Amino acid sequence: MSGLIKRNSLLRNPSATQEEMDKYFDLQRTPQKFKFDEEEVKKDALEELEIEKEIREVFKLYDYDNSGTITKDELAKFIVSIGKPINNEELEDLFETVDRDHNGAISIDEFIFYLKTKVYYIPQKEVDEVINCFKAFDTDNDMKITKKELENIFKKFDLKKISQEDIDMFFDVCDKDGDGSVSYAEFVDMWKIR
Repeated sequence: MSGLIKRNSLLRNPSATQEEMDKYFDLQRTPQKFKFDEEEVKKDALEELEIEKEIREVFKLYDYDNSGTITKDELAKFIVSIGKPINNEELEDLFETVDRDHNGAISIDEFIFYLKTKVYYIPQKEVDEVINCFKAFDTDNDMKITKKELENIFKKFDLKKISQEDIDMFFDVCDKDGDGSVSYAEFVDMWKIR
């Protein structure tokens, strides 16, 4: 009997003993030793945790109503903010893909799973820059920048060259939904055209 046929018959045979399998695969005479670099494994694990932490930060930025889930509209704002224009049909398909349990909302776990398994590359340096800049202006950490927050920052750093007219113009350009504040998505949109 050829080796391939014998191996296949052993693998398909539920009554094959472990001894027969070991003998065939010669595991007793040549035990496998797996070597790994412990530091490399730790480094990879830390990188994974950091990626997940960053994804959680992004999730919080787009969960506008703080419900712990992302709606279809919030997902659309996220996709547009990373420079990926999307039409309604594509949005429907994407939402259906990301919402793995099909409950009509995307949980943090679904969001993490999707972003870790899909290729949406945003240069890390730019992501850090945008998030840090947004956080610097969002002094009360409510995920939006108000005129008052902007004025306070400019006063704090004695930036007299920035007038009230400049601040009003910033809000005219950035506050696309007209709610009197600049959300993270609106801030990213402004950042892209700078």
